[in-house]
Amino acid sequence: MTQSNIVEGSLTSPLTAYSQERLVLSVPWANEDGTLVFGIQSVDAANNTSPLSNLVTARLQKPEELPKSNDTVIYIIVGLSVGVLIIAIIVISIIIVSKKKGKNGKNGVTKGAAYANNAYSKNEYA
Repeated sequence: MTQSNIVEGSLTSPLTAYSQERLVLSVPWANEDGTLVFGIQSVDAANNTSPLSNLVTARLQKPEELPKSNDTVIYIIVGLSVGVLIIAIIVISIIIVSKKKGKNGKNGVTKGAAYANNAYSKNEYA
């Protein structure tokens, strides 16, 4: 592994002693089963090399493929839903408009005429 395989973390800037480090690696052959063996060997500023650390093995398995979605079915469902919504809006609009026409004098009565009562006008008591 080299620095080019590191997604998160760094091989070239270690943390202080006894600190926990995290490296996220990109595996070039991730679509196949395989085994990785990890060990750490460090080199200090004076070019002193440490012995190889304990080895850790990681077994990788090829990820299962997700089933492919059928976009056509999704488009049909969304299209039908939008169509039903538009038709419902049109029907509701027609009902509202027809009710307003019925209140505004369809039967010869003008709006507000039902509330006019001349029996109590101010002129008769003045």
